Amino acid sequence: MAAMLRLFGRPTSSNTQKVIWTLNELRSRPSFELVLASARMGAGSNLLCENSGGKPYGIVDTDEYAKMNPMRTVPCLVDGELAVWESHSIVRYLAQKYSPELHLSSVEGLARCSPWMDWLLFSNFHECNHDLIDQTARTLPEQRDVAKMTESYRGYVNRFQKVEERIAQTGAFLVGDEFTIADIVVGAEVCRFSCSSSPTCRARSVHFSSSNSMALLVREFSSNSSGYGHLSSGSTCSYHV
Repeated sequence: MAAMLRLFGRPTSSNTQKVIWTLNELRSRPSFELVLASARMGAGSNLLCENSGGKPYGIVDTDEYAKMNPMRTVPCLVDGELAVWESHSIVRYLAQKYSPELHLSSVEGLARCSPWMDWLLFSNFHECNHDLIDQTARTLPEQRDVAKMTESYRGYVNRFQKVEERIAQTGAFLVGDEFTIADIVVGAEVCRFSCSSSPTCRARSVHFSSSNSMALLVREFSSNSSGYGHLSSGSTCSYHV
C-alpha cells in the first residue's frame, strides 16, 4: 500500500488551498493527511494571532520542519522520503506524478500551464490576497485599515482583467478547452476574491461588488471542478478557521 501523503498547512491559507484543490482533482485520489501548521493563525479564532492573542498552530518553527522546508512556510508536502515546498511546485509535482492530464499529459502542455502559474506569482497577487483577507476577515472591525482593503480590492480587479480577457478568448479555460493546473492556482485566487462580496463579508460592514465577468469566472470554475466546490465550503473558506 502506498504511503499516505502529508500536507503541512492550514485550510484557510490560499497557498494550501491550491494544493488541497489539486489533491481533489487527481485521477488516482491518493489519501492524504492535513497537518495543521502556521505561524500566523491557530485554533479557536478566525483572527490573526497577533489580533486575538491566541497561539498559532506552530510546527513551522521547529528544527524538524526546517529540514523539510528551510523557508518555514506553508504548505509543504511530504510524499515518502520527498518533501516539496512552495505551492506551485507542489501542484506541478502532484500533476506530473499522479495526473499528467492536468498539464495536458506533455512537456509542451506543462510549458503552456507554467507561464500563468508564474505570472500569478510575479504580479503580486499574494500581496493583494493577504491584505484583503487579513483586513476583512482576520482583523477586528475597529482595527481595520479601510484604505489598505480598498487598494487590495482594486489590485485584484486590475490583475483579473488579464484572466477575464484570456477566458473570453478561449471560451473555456486558461490554456484552452481543458481544465489544467493553471486554472487551479488562478481559480484559488478567484475563490479568495469572491469572499470579498460574500454575505459573511457584507455582515462585517465591508461592501465590495464583483464584476459580471468575475461572477462568470466563479461559475466556470465551480461547475467544472470538484476542487473548487471543496474550497468554497465552510471547511476551507477564508472566513473560517
